[in-house]
Amino acid sequence: MHNAYRINLKGESMRKRAKKLTTPGTSD
Repeated sequence: MHNAYRINLKGESMRKRAKKLTTPGTSD
């Protein structure tokens, strides 16, 4: 399940970025 792992990492990165950009309501 490498794809799932990569997606998980990407999702976390995007979430952190979204939080830093203060963009609420930005869910994948």
